[in-house]
Amino acid sequence: MQAPRAVILTGERGAGKTMLCLALAALSPRYTGLVSPPMFVGAGNRIGFSARCLATGEEWVLGRSDTELDGPRFGQFSFSSAGFDRAVNCLRGILTPSSISPGTAPQSVVIVDEIGPLELEQGAGLAPVLPLLAGAGHLLLVVRPSLAGRVEALV
Repeated sequence: MQAPRAVILTGERGAGKTMLCLALAALSPRYTGLVSPPMFVGAGNRIGFSARCLATGEEWVLGRSDTELDGPRFGQFSFSSAGFDRAVNCLRGILTPSSISPGTAPQSVVIVDEIGPLELEQGAGLAPVLPLLAGAGHLLLVVRPSLAGRVEALV
């Protein structure tokens, strides 16, 4: 069995971090976790983010710039409290040791897309699952370049 590793995937907005995570998940069921694909309207204008639980395939609205939602705000985006609750529950189900059965086929790689200022500076968003990352096994964490060091300290 390979020792657990955490890989931090970083890059500027639009670099393709989420698309890489989606491509990996499409290649193998070994990749699980949560991805946050952008939502577009018209000719490629990004208006928000959805959340997709890779374990269930469910997708829902996480944040939007064109509608006021009931959760925290960051920059131009308003986020959904219910959307974050679902995202946290998705990740808890994957990261909780009791949900991992011994002897299962290849170790999974848990994707968390993304850990950002909302979590690290405001204690909101996916912040409730951050303590679970340290002992979670193989991780692929999407992080803004300026926050990579802080996320590295978590895992």
